[in-house]
Amino acid sequence: ILLWYLKYRLGQVQALLLLHHSPFLQKPKNSDL
Repeated sequence: ILLWYLKYRLGQVQALLLLHHSPFLQKPKNSDL
């Protein structure tokens, strides 16, 4: 149960990181243009 909970938490963390990183990746592209 603990392993499943840790995996679930890791999934949420990765999703949040992707959401936070995607705008950061888009900003440099706009600045370069």
